[in-house]
Amino acid sequence: MTVLHTNDTSRVGFAQHGRRKSHYEQEVEVLERDLLDRRPSHHGPHRQNGAPAVSSSTANSHAPVGWTGHDTAHVTSQAASLHEEPSPCHSSELTVAAPEGGEGPSEGGFRKDKDATAVDVDQLGTQESWEEDGYLFTKEARTVWVEFAPGSPKDPFQFPQARKWYITIVAIFYTFATSWNTGAYAVGEPSMEVDTGGTPLQAAAGLGVYAWGFAIFPLVLSSGSEEFGRKPLYVVTGILYWLFFFPIAKAKSMPLVLVFHFLQGGAGSVGSTMVGGTLADIWVTSERGVKMGMFALCAVLGNSLAPVAMSWVEARSSLQWRWIQWIQVIIFGAFLPFLMVIPETRDGVILRRKAATMRKEMRKLAGKSSTNATVDAEYRARSEVDKPKLIDLVKVSLTRPVWLLISEPIVLFFSLWISMAWGVFYALTQSIPLIFQELYGFSTGRVGLVYLSMSIGTILSFIFNFYQEYLYRKNVKTRGPEARLYAAMVGGVCFAVGCFIYAWTSPCIGIVIVIFGVFCIYLGVFNFLTDCYTIYASSALAGKSPSQRIYPHDANRPLATGQSFARNMVAGAFPFFTRQLYHNLTPKWGTTLFGCLATLLAVIPFIAFFYGPQIRKRSKFAIALAAEEERINAEKEVERQARLEKNEQV
Repeated sequence: MTVLHTNDTSRVGFAQHGRRKSHYEQEVEVLERDLLDRRPSHHGPHRQNGAPAVSSSTANSHAPVGWTGHDTAHVTSQAASLHEEPSPCHSSELTVAAPEGGEGPSEGGFRKDKDATAVDVDQLGTQESWEEDGYLFTKEARTVWVEFAPGSPKDPFQFPQARKWYITIVAIFYTFATSWNTGAYAVGEPSMEVDTGGTPLQAAAGLGVYAWGFAIFPLVLSSGSEEFGRKPLYVVTGILYWLFFFPIAKAKSMPLVLVFHFLQGGAGSVGSTMVGGTLADIWVTSERGVKMGMFALCAVLGNSLAPVAMSWVEARSSLQWRWIQWIQVIIFGAFLPFLMVIPETRDGVILRRKAATMRKEMRKLAGKSSTNATVDAEYRARSEVDKPKLIDLVKVSLTRPVWLLISEPIVLFFSLWISMAWGVFYALTQSIPLIFQELYGFSTGRVGLVYLSMSIGTILSFIFNFYQEYLYRKNVKTRGPEARLYAAMVGGVCFAVGCFIYAWTSPCIGIVIVIFGVFCIYLGVFNFLTDCYTIYASSALAGKSPSQRIYPHDANRPLATGQSFARNMVAGAFPFFTRQLYHNLTPKWGTTLFGCLATLLAVIPFIAFFYGPQIRKRSKFAIALAAEEERINAEKEVERQARLEKNEQV
């Protein structure tokens, strides 16, 4: 009997009790793991330290639901029955199947994090497997599958702690830098108008086009990491983002500033949108929460801290807006070398590169004129099987987020809500100099200190989010995805109340409350939508072949991209009319208008909290998804029976 290791005991013994987990119970496990990327599984057996090979088909036939090759194992016989609530979201009879190629969920579940629980495997197979240089090679006929060996340091999940933290800090700083740019640009608008001969509207438009770059470019380029890996996109977009500072800083006219600020926003968006996936590549769920919170915090905090520092640069007549750009050139230029040596974390890309290297070596050994057909074996990564073309990925990335926005009421209304909140966030960024300089007579440097109110609101909301996570863990089994909405409901009320306080009583206190609400809404909307539609993916077109199908590693991409598109497009429009709104309606009534709109939209999370399951039951997408799941389950059952019969013959 061979002892293998896996990393989670939550499903041990589940298969013996004869009850298959409901669809929503599987969803809860996926959400808790926050799997944003696909992981290859070891369908073939392997030998460790001379141990016999293990038949994966046999092991998988006894494995608990959700088992894949990173944890090839048999279940123990001692385990208590599980008693969990059925899904309020989908039918409890549905499960999610896995691709035959080995990526994504297996037998109705998903890949588990790696730890060290010993389990038994009592049947042996005949496949030939071996380990070399941290990789596991499994030969099936003429194909040698290339995968990570158990515990291999080549696997991003097994990177040393120091390397993981290096990747985390570099990725989060990239997000912080792109957020910093927004606030830094806003405080430099007055001197920019004078120096370039532009109008106040043209100067304000720079904020808008930057946000539009964040909205548009990810629709086209978000699938690039699946094709090329994360590191090339980080490096290329980071260099472009840095280079675009130069024409902006040297520009003699506003149109030139606007063009390159739009392109800079697009370059920055590609790197920033990959940070969440990068963190999911290297951290298990129990370790990832704080890092994801740091990422969300920096996405907002940079916008409020930049004016505090850069307002003093704007106040110096010898420096002003051009040196605001040059200082960012210096800072980001010093950061670039750290970005350029960041390791690749996309495991599918790492394995494909290793397989390509092995094929090249085999052809070299067989002779320069040899091809894969003339050598003894062809090395392949499982992610290469029926891999969709890049053009297909781009088409899906362009169309699916927009389709979700217009076809799903929950996605539409929550996107409208966060778009409104994000627009007010941009309006506040631009309105603070108008109000505190024109009404209160603040100097440029003192105006920058007012932005500390935004930082305080962001930090308070970040702290409050820990309580939201406690409520989520406590109530998720009874409430489902709606357990994500406690902080969002509080945030919606604070957002509206803060607007009225900003307008009529204390502007600084109002700013703290508004930003507190906006941050709660931002996190709540993202997490709620991901929980509702987490089993829907977008990185490839659905196909008849199991290896072509789309699974939870990209589940939040269409939602995040669609929500980000709506949020940044709407927010980018606010700078075009904020100044005119405050001049025509006065700051009090202009902000009151925002407060009234925020009050109307504040009911959205309450409606979703109490009626969300009923709304999702009427979703055309959910009905189509259920039909697809039933079809996949039927195919997987046929495949499983075939494997069992083949194993019995062996």
